[in-house]
Amino acid sequence: MKVALLTLLGHEPVVPINVAYYLIAKEEGIGLVYVIGSKDSILKYYEKVLKALNAMGVADVRSRKISEVNISRNKGLIKSLLFRVVNEGYDKVYVDITGGRKPMSISAAMAVMEFLREGSIEGKAVQVEMVYLHLKDRRYRGEFLPYIPQSCYDLEII
Repeated sequence: MKVALLTLLGHEPVVPINVAYYLIAKEEGIGLVYVIGSKDSILKYYEKVLKALNAMGVADVRSRKISEVNISRNKGLIKSLLFRVVNEGYDKVYVDITGGRKPMSISAAMAVMEFLREGSIEGKAVQVEMVYLHLKDRRYRGEFLPYIPQSCYDLEII
């Protein structure tokens, strides 16, 4: 199974890194990660996220800039990324709504719901899941997942 991740980047680069770390262990690898963020967050944090993902074995990491607040436009952009990833042969796609600003998370959630409502791409079976990394103990905010006790976080599949 080819697995991809679309993840939102806000002002805490550790968030998409942690979600990817969790999913890489769960899926035994991820082939593609799209890091989606505002112009500011991509400029400030993308290189750090890229290096971490490459170190975890993700060779194909791409970025996409979106508005921090334009829900309608962002929804369309994220939905088009979903179609692109599926057309590239990925049959399992996670969409992480943990990072970014609230309007970005809303956009991603709406994009997934619309994508699923429209049905699969002709002849392709695809599984799309929204995920949210719930940090139960704020003392671990900003820490990398391997250093957080497992009892202090959950990956929620929505």
